Amino acid sequence: MLIVALLAVSPLPVSAATPDPVLEWIGVMNSTVLKAGTAPNVTSRVVALVSASVFDAVNGIEPRFRPLQVRPDAPHNASQRAAAIQAAYATLLHLYPAQSATLHYSAECVAYGARVDRKSRIPLRRVSPGAPPPPPPPQTVADAIWTSRLTDGFAPTPPPFIGVQGVVGTPAVGAWRPTPPANAFGATPQIATMTPWYSRDHRSSACRRR
Repeated sequence: MLIVALLAVSPLPVSAATPDPVLEWIGVMNSTVLKAGTAPNVTSRVVALVSASVFDAVNGIEPRFRPLQVRPDAPHNASQRAAAIQAAYATLLHLYPAQSATLHYSAECVAYGARVDRKSRIPLRRVSPGAPPPPPPPQTVADAIWTSRLTDGFAPTPPPFIGVQGVVGTPAVGAWRPTPPANAFGATPQIATMTPWYSRDHRSSACRRR
């Protein structure tokens, strides 16, 4: 009876599960794009950049799937949690340098919660004496994906898309055109011709195992 009473007064402590850094950075990404006022159609590209970087960085440590773009080249004793944090942080820093202080703080907080050091837990390759150390693999992955998308057709911003204004005063049925009351131009028309986010060869899809 005494034991039951003690348990009722002092319940056994429940250990909290370690947060998932990928889910944590989805939240950071959402907050970042909202703070910047990023348009929804542009946000889709931000999500793709962050997701691709995190996937290839984590998969590069213990390859289980075909990479989206960057071949696995990370130490096998590296931390996958730290890799996810650093890849997401590096990508968002490319996109939102004005929020660098907030992103750095978020990276340290998520790393602390995930119980990893996002820098020291990622071993570096050996380098020549006096040479600067190479960036950790997650940073390399994020930089490679970012660089590859600089020429994907999203930038520079094209002229305003005014659509089909009609032929000799007759509206072109079935074609897009500005509509009242705003009569605003079409948003981000470059997405129609931007390099798509898909694999040219279905056999190399990340959804398929190696």
